[in-house]
Amino acid sequence: MEKSKSGETISTASDNSDKGSNSSKGVPNFDFSGVMKELTEINIEGNALFKQSKLEESKDKFLQGHDKFGQVSEKIYNLFTNHDQVDQILALYKGFLSKIAQCYFEQKNYREAIVYDLKLICLEPKDYEAIYRLFKSYSKIDKCQQAVFYGDIFLDFDDDIKNKIKNAISEIENEKAKLCQMQKYGKKGIIFNIILIAVIFSIVMLFFHKNKNN
Repeated sequence: MEKSKSGETISTASDNSDKGSNSSKGVPNFDFSGVMKELTEINIEGNALFKQSKLEESKDKFLQGHDKFGQVSEKIYNLFTNHDQVDQILALYKGFLSKIAQCYFEQKNYREAIVYDLKLICLEPKDYEAIYRLFKSYSKIDKCQQAVFYGDIFLDFDDDIKNKIKNAISEIENEKAKLCQMQKYGKKGIIFNIILIAVIFSIVMLFFHKNKNN
């Protein structure tokens, strides 16, 4: 009995070892060293331009990195295992998205800033700078409801984070008050239009009956 049990244990361990070996063989062994080097260089050059306030040149450089990532993105997203190079490449890519959005924002191209910040929060939902920038961008293009949505998300962050951006809380509260006013006047406008239509209809009917009697 003992030998049988021992034999079963050895057999099971052997089977598990074989499975593990086969599993590791099934994982594609991609080497992203070349891509990572290129992206790192692009990041350094883009940041240098950004520090010099050369927004257009900086944005173009980061967009270059964004496109370079796109060339390997399918392979990266298909890897179902931990991979140090992938983690580093994704970190660089998220940095590109943030800087592209920031460049567009500072150039007052708020709609394009929104595009890249939305991409960023898909990968990094807790990026408070992207969330706040979305609030500001939507506010700038008079999309008050969307602005308040992201403003409320920002207000859910810890006080330490909220206090990193000066006047953020008061700006969000002002936007929420603005939305309330818009909704209030919107309801009044609907009621006014209904009353106006009713008055016009009454005048038309009165005029019709008057002409009919004549």
